[in-house]
Amino acid sequence: PVFSPPYNPPSTTPSPTPASSARDARACAYSPAFEALWKVYPRKIGKQAAWRAFQRVKVPLETLVDAVERQKCSAQWREQNGRFIPHLATWLNQGRWEDEVEGTAGNWPGQGRSSTNQFLDLLEKVRKQ
Repeated sequence: PVFSPPYNPPSTTPSPTPASSARDARACAYSPAFEALWKVYPRKIGKQAAWRAFQRVKVPLETLVDAVERQKCSAQWREQNGRFIPHLATWLNQGRWEDEVEGTAGNWPGQGRSSTNQFLDLLEKVRKQ
């Protein structure tokens, strides 16, 4: 009789490759500036895509946050429970911080700021790091 070695089925769980492990670690290591923007952005969808887009944008964080605060007051962003708020990745990729927003004059948080604004305190903290 012919004897064959015992059958050992291949493992069904893939072992992580060094490249994929490094890529996953980078994807989860968000900067404090990005976290600050993510915190104020009203639509929390697609965080990793937003992170990749944020890394390509060369605009001061304060410019982005001011634009978000202005646009939060726009009719487009308030309609139908925020249905028309773009994902943050889209907003960043399309340079939407440069959009002109109608109907927000005098009622957005960028005017008449006080030191009790929690986001501005966080922004100052991020800048000092």
